[in-house]
Amino acid sequence: MRSKRLLKLFLSALLVGSLTLSALNIWQIVNNPASTLLVERGLDELRLKYEKALSKAASPELIEQRLSARLSETPRDWIAIEALQGVAEDKKIELREATKEQIQAAASEDSGFFKTSGKCLKCALDAAQCELSAVLFCQLPVALTPIGDVSGIVKGGYAYSKGQDVDEVDVILSVVGLTAVAAAYPSAGTSLSIKAGAGMAKLMNSVGALPTSIRKQFVRSFEDGVEWSQVTSVRSIEDLRALIKPAVLNETVEMVSYIGKISGSMSTVDAIYVVKRVDGIEDLVPISRASEALKGKTVGAMEVMGKNKFIRTTMKWSDEAASVILGLVGLLSALVGLFWSVLTSAMLRVARRTASKS
Repeated sequence: MRSKRLLKLFLSALLVGSLTLSALNIWQIVNNPASTLLVERGLDELRLKYEKALSKAASPELIEQRLSARLSETPRDWIAIEALQGVAEDKKIELREATKEQIQAAASEDSGFFKTSGKCLKCALDAAQCELSAVLFCQLPVALTPIGDVSGIVKGGYAYSKGQDVDEVDVILSVVGLTAVAAAYPSAGTSLSIKAGAGMAKLMNSVGALPTSIRKQFVRSFEDGVEWSQVTSVRSIEDLRALIKPAVLNETVEMVSYIGKISGSMSTVDAIYVVKRVDGIEDLVPISRASEALKGKTVGAMEVMGKNKFIRTTMKWSDEAASVILGLVGLLSALVGLFWSVLTSAMLRVARRTASKS
């Protein structure tokens, strides 16, 4: 009997302690703006986490399957194919001879097509006419699009105010790139990353590679983020900066900065490939973080792991969240223990009564 009382006392204390721990941590998460359920991993931790995840996911069977799927596409995505080959080489995975022959035959077919169809010449003359795979086969340099100048912005803004057609995305990216001052957008990163991101986004816009969600955000910023009615009075970057609305442009500037961080971590072609797959700023944040850790291995990791798992890997439970989970586990254990204790006691009483009657 004494042991049962001690067990009940222990379980009751565990129940109260778990409730208190959970309540305190939930209160802290709700009332402290700095507390969150998930936090970013450090870069060193992130590298190790991705290496472990890739080693687990990148089986020979999966690599062969992904390569087969990519080689069957029309047109073939050679950025992805080369990234998968890179993962196989990095993980010492020997591809089947049939797969190697299939890759070689496809490469010969596509490289001949690109060279003889005049696509290489089109790429050299105009990036807007260029497919990403053609950049690889034609071995062409891909440069970020120039930010532009104040006069170009004034012309675009004036045309817009008169109801004429303008490339809203191109103009607003020029505005962001020229007026980029980190102090004006404290959460957006450095002026360098903003300018680099504006150039990358302008390039992606020119080749039709900007994701729809990002493009829509840029258009909204163009429409609401600048006093275009006063643009004809602009003579300098300082004049232009006076017309922008930082509160409206902040999310766009953040997006541009994250794109700049991605482009600074890998080749321009790989960066375009990665940014094309984002659905908004909620994807850009973790992907830019991952690209800082993985550099040129980013595309391969995304191909092997899939975008969703790739993004989830950048985050981990915060200390507060871990404490809440621990408290809930303790609470559940205490409830189960108390229930079992009450149930066994009741069953023993019933058994004693039955025995005494007989």
